[in-house]
Amino acid sequence: MLQSLVAGLLAIIPMFFNFLQILILLSVVISWVNADPYNPYVQLIRRLTEPMYRPLRRWTDRVGGPFDLAPLLLIFILVFLQNVLYTYLKHLYSSL
Repeated sequence: MLQSLVAGLLAIIPMFFNFLQILILLSVVISWVNADPYNPYVQLIRRLTEPMYRPLRRWTDRVGGPFDLAPLLLIFILVFLQNVLYTYLKHLYSSL
């Protein structure tokens, strides 16, 4: 039972983190092209990504300049978390 749960998590975790990364990339592209802020898809992407950016902007705003580094920092954090979780679950799966 536990082994099948871990196997399922091993399949879902990469998909979840890849989805978040694609969402962040879409958010960055939307900010570059000045998309219509009243478009429901643009609003959805911003509603999903802005809460993730907000805590990171406390540190990235100090860097200054015209670039928002919060999406880049968030992608680095997500890749790190994905690798740590996946490696841990893989070791857990092999020990069961």
